This record gives sequence, C-alpha cells and structure tokens, in this order.
Amino acid sequence: MHPSRFHLHLAIIGALGLAGRVLFLHTEAPLRKLTDEFWFLIEARRLFSAQLFTNPYLGSSPTALHGPLGAVAFAPIAWLLPQSTSSLRLGSALIGAATVVACGLVGRQLGGDRVGLAAAGIAVITPDLVMASGLVGDDVLAALLFVCVIGATHAALERWTWRRATGLGILLGLLTLCFTGSLELAAVLLIGLAWHHYRRHDAARRARGAVSSLVAAATLLVVLTPWLAFNYHRFGGTLVLTTELGQTLNQSNNARTYFQGQSFGYQTILPPPVAATPADMVHETVMDRLERDAALSYARKHWTRLVYVLPLRALWEWSLWRPGLVAQRERLMGFASWTGDIQAVGTWLLLALGAMGLWLLRRRRAAIWPLVTLLVLATANGVAFTPSYRYRMGGIIALVLLSAVAIDRVLALVLERTTPPQATAATIEPETSAR
Repeated sequence: MHPSRFHLHLAIIGALGLAGRVLFLHTEAPLRKLTDEFWFLIEARRLFSAQLFTNPYLGSSPTALHGPLGAVAFAPIAWLLPQSTSSLRLGSALIGAATVVACGLVGRQLGGDRVGLAAAGIAVITPDLVMASGLVGDDVLAALLFVCVIGATHAALERWTWRRATGLGILLGLLTLCFTGSLELAAVLLIGLAWHHYRRHDAARRARGAVSSLVAAATLLVVLTPWLAFNYHRFGGTLVLTTELGQTLNQSNNARTYFQGQSFGYQTILPPPVAATPADMVHETVMDRLERDAALSYARKHWTRLVYVLPLRALWEWSLWRPGLVAQRERLMGFASWTGDIQAVGTWLLLALGAMGLWLLRRRRAAIWPLVTLLVLATANGVAFTPSYRYRMGGIIALVLLSAVAIDRVLALVLERTTPPQATAATIEPETSAR
C-alpha cells in the first residue's frame, strides 16, 4: 500500500474513533465528587493559581494523590474554560483518538500496513480505551504513552542510538508521572535493550547499547526530578511520586477482601479506617504510611489466605471473575450501566486474539518480549496492589497490537481462499523458417 493511502485510511479510522468517543461522552453521568475525575479536574483548574496541587477536600494542604501529568495536560482547557466540565472530557476524547492513530502507526511498525490499520480499528472499539477516553484523568494519557513506548522500544531494537534513548527516556518519564508502576516497566525495557544489543553485535555496538540504556535511564530521572523536588519541599524532606499506594493497599487487604463473599479477592470501595489524628489526616504522606502499614500488617497476619486471594486478583484483573460486580463499581465513577458487560466481553475477545497473535509472532521469531512485559506487569500490578482496569492499561495496549497480528493472518487466509489464481498465458514459440 502506498504510504499516502495508508495515512488516509488511518486518518479516517482516527476520525471514527473520535466520533465514537464523543458519542460515548453523552452516556456518562455528570461530574461526581469523591472520584479520581474530580481530583484531576480541580487540580487542572488550580494549576495556574496559588493553590497549586492542594487537596480539593482539605483546603490548602499539599496533595500528591495522583501523578501530575493528567492535571498538567488538561490545565490549558481548564484555564480557557474554567466552568466547563464537558470541554475537559472532550479533551480526553481527543487524546483517545490520538491513541487510535498511534496504535495504527505502531501496528504498521510491527507487521505492515494491514496490521497497522487492524490495530487502529481494534483500538476504536476496545472498551477499556473508550472508557478511559470518557473521563478527565490520566488513564487516557497512560494508554497513549504505552503505545508510544512500545513503538520507541521496537525502533530501539533495530538501532539503539542516544537520540532514540533520549526519546524513550522522556516517554518512560512521562508514563511514570501518570502511573508509578511504570518504573518496573522502564527497568525491564532498558535492561532488555542493553542485553539485546550485547548478544547480537560487536564490542563497539555492545558498548553503545549499554551507554544508550544509561542515557535513557538518566533522561527518565531528569523528567521525574521537578515533581520529586517539588514534593520534597512540600512534604518536609520526603521523596514522593504519589501518595495513593497506602489507600490502594488498604482497599485490597482487609477482612472483606480476604474472607467475605462479593469482595473476596477484589477491593472495597472505602478502605477500613486507621488510627489517625486530625493532624495526620491533613498530611497525605503520613496517612499513606499509616494505611500502608495497616494493610501490610493485615496481610502478614493472614498470610495463609493469600493462596486464595492472589490468584483471584489475577482473575479479577482480566474480567474472568464476577465481571458484574466490577460493572457496579464503575457505575459509581459515572459510567453507564451497560459499559461493564461490554468491557468484560471485549477483554475476553482480546485475550483470545492476543494469544493467537503472540503465537504467530513467536513463529516468525519476532521480538515479543516488550509486549509480553506489558502483559506480565499488568497482571503483577493487579495481583500485588489491587485488581483494577486502570492497572491493566498497558496489557490492553499489548493485546490490541497482538490481536491486529491475528486478524491480519485471518484476513490473509480468507483472501488466499477467495482470490482465484491468475491464469498464465501460454508461451508463444517464435516461428522458424522452413529449410
């Protein structure tokens, strides 16, 4: 396919993705307090004020409940239209459409034009990506950055230069400012890239590969430093990326999630209270430590239950266990009642197609470890912290790309069977004069 035709088709698919996401916005409930969306919206509006990253519920106390990139990305819209929530949600839909286009470009990088268009088409209708594009937050940004990281990683597999290393380091830093669990991803990718070039090249290229990985790691730290320094000053000498770990662990390590019926292996909506003074509640780092200690203490006391809880968390993470309860929880966030069921079915289809795509890439001896890393870490985060659709976003991106490989193979088989063989013209022997 000619590049101009590919880009035209990709643009059409991206426009369809944007239209679908704008329509999806009309199915959602109005903004609700005590949700992540409310936090991001308030922080985006406060970014150009003296109340920069202050707790929306506790006055002027500093907050780092989530990473800053979501608030920073939506701040320009919040500044231009300070009273409009729908405008910020429209901005999220635009980022979602950009994710569709990015999936197309990375899919083309992995398997050609048809794989790229298939990946973009799958991204248009993937429930997790559509739902992430419907609320103000960092999930939609994380999805876009996961795609870009995979694209940059595969480019680095071909040639690992300091420029590509710098770009990958920037992407990984931005992704970490959306989701702190991406630090593990950064470590695996950079070590894997260094090892890949160490095994396959001469001494000079081995050294260049190691240096490029160090450049990427240094760039990652540079991107994180302003936020870390800002929090170090605000929280009295404590290095903080986010203060949500304690609350997350407390929601998933308690009597309800270890012993009781519906929430067994999952999470509670409101975490159990911990012994804290009013002064402790104002300081997020203190509350984070108290909740984290309470959750880990409970897990140690009931460690024999982990043999049941941890496998169930993996099933919850991929909608393989009681997806109806997950749909009930998502309605509290503002999603329509039917989205949870569609999300579960979509995840099952992606898992099936993704397994087929992984097998096909393995047969072709393609580099599959970056995509496998996304899947493994998505499952590990759900098992270690709490099963949540936002923690599997990287795995969903991997499944979209792998499913595109599978669909490309299916289309190739169909076309082979339906396309009649071309008739070959009989060769005409030149006439020779009789002698």
